[in-house]
Amino acid sequence: MLPKSILFASLLAGAAAAEEYVYGLVVFSRHGDRTWKGLPPIAVTPGTVLTTIGQQQLYRSGSYYRDMYIKDGSKKQIHGINSLAYDSKSVYAEAPDQVLLATTGAVFLQALYPPSSTEAVSTLSSWANGTQVEGPMGGYQYSILHTIPVTDASAIWLKGDDECPNRDATLADGIVSTSSELRSLQSKTLSFYQSFADIFEGVLPKSELSFKNAYAIFDYINVGSVHNSTISKRITSDELFQLRTLADASESAINGKQEGSATPASDIKALSGRTLAKKILAQLDSTVAAKGSKNKFNLLVGSYDSFLSFFNLAFLAKASTNFTGLPNYAGSMAFELFTNVSPSSNKGYPAEDDLNVRFLFRNGSEVDTTTNEYPLFGRAADNAVMSYTDFKKLMGEIAIPDVESWCDVCDSEQSFCKALKVADKAESSSKSKDQTMSNAVAGVIGAFVTLGAILLLTAASFLLFGLTFGRKHTSAAAVNFAPKQIESEKSSVV
Repeated sequence: MLPKSILFASLLAGAAAAEEYVYGLVVFSRHGDRTWKGLPPIAVTPGTVLTTIGQQQLYRSGSYYRDMYIKDGSKKQIHGINSLAYDSKSVYAEAPDQVLLATTGAVFLQALYPPSSTEAVSTLSSWANGTQVEGPMGGYQYSILHTIPVTDASAIWLKGDDECPNRDATLADGIVSTSSELRSLQSKTLSFYQSFADIFEGVLPKSELSFKNAYAIFDYINVGSVHNSTISKRITSDELFQLRTLADASESAINGKQEGSATPASDIKALSGRTLAKKILAQLDSTVAAKGSKNKFNLLVGSYDSFLSFFNLAFLAKASTNFTGLPNYAGSMAFELFTNVSPSSNKGYPAEDDLNVRFLFRNGSEVDTTTNEYPLFGRAADNAVMSYTDFKKLMGEIAIPDVESWCDVCDSEQSFCKALKVADKAESSSKSKDQTMSNAVAGVIGAFVTLGAILLLTAASFLLFGLTFGRKHTSAAAVNFAPKQIESEKSSVV
């Protein structure tokens, strides 16, 4: 048995080792409550916007993350982050250039760094006489949100399944045709779906009221249950739950869910999860590479399909049933970069081997909704924390490595894909020309080397045996001239 003094010392060492210090965070957020998206195959329409309910949901979400990772006194406050004044180097935010998603990012950021108080002197300006001037709207802070248009190559990282012809072709016949389980649901639920024909009169033909349109039907009724008194009175909570459950099954399958197994990275249906994995990894890498001097807090905004694809690729359904269906409005997942090495140890920024990653999921934004830790890639529940090295390796295995790979997988006609193809052809052509030129030069050099060898042998024969060609003076001139010409050619090649 260990002496008490040694045992106590070891317990203290264990407690110290358990202390955690956060150095970076990536949050991927879904939008909040919105107007109806419209019928398939219409994507987000110009009329699809956040409602004020959705704005409140996202403001609560931003406030939640502020309280946990930015506010002074929080146990998880990111090391070195300014709790009062927004700093564009420390906070990075990005969203697709769509009204719904851009607004989502803007509202979240408003809560993350709300209007500054007079305590935040760095946010105030002064007149020459020393009088301080507060900004508009009580010191509103203008956080930067990077919005990426679909024509930009960077758009693929948050919307990897958009503008992807090969993925569209895979789903052209509908998800129902891909699985016996889904075909069974199509037939078993037909009467249930068609019982809502009165709600969809003038919106969707009765023939389209079936499981193949599970999400569109759920979405319309779900939005109506919140904003339309007629639909709200017509639908029961049990019916809405059933519609949600069926939409979960449909959308999970569309985004790569495999029956009884993990989703392979090669499944093009899960493409948006693969591009998102690359983006998350890139943001954390940028934090580590800068040794915490930038990108401490990273906000990424996207849609439920990217959530579902990532859930499937990371085999999260094994960890919880929360990952078998749609995330709630303003739901978010976070990747926390931390270490057990104290900043007071004077070792500077933690070595990569000392960094760890924790995956967290918050399914919604209600006041009582917390973030919960889950293991990625089928790991055991008590092994949820991963070393940063392992995290990079496993995320790299599912991630799309670069834009060119995405273009190849999708066979996309996006302008940046066409530009890459042109560049590849030009490079290939240049290499071919270089090779042809190299072969020609090698031939010339070979010919001169052969000629030089013959002439040297001739010269040697002349010296040893007095061999002559024609008149003596002419042959001597020929023998003396040839080596000089060979030397001249060698110089020009070099």
